Amino acid sequence: MKITQLLLFLLSLLALLLFTRLWFGTGSFPEIWELESQIEQQTAANAEQLQRNKQLESDVDDLGKSNDAIEGHARSELGMVRKNETFYQIILREDKQNPLMSSPELTEDTTKNDE
Repeated sequence: MKITQLLLFLLSLLALLLFTRLWFGTGSFPEIWELESQIEQQTAANAEQLQRNKQLESDVDDLGKSNDAIEGHARSELGMVRKNETFYQIILREDKQNPLMSSPELTEDTTKNDE
């Protein structure tokens, strides 16, 4: 075996090892593609959370500025009914089949003011 053939064999073996690492080792293409996919998913989740945070910040600002906003939250989340006011709850047929119905949302349309 000549020295050039030996050198060619060693270089080929080295290239094979490097390409193997490129496809299967740490920092390989499949790993990079997976990380890029995770980055895209996290970016989407961050954008969704940012929108939710803006909505919550807006709600907090409204609660600080307006008694109507506080009353609306008390009606919808806590079931507040004013004195001399009658609460009417409308149950649709679909709701009768769902025994795990959450607390009813109160709106001004579902209340009658007897003042």
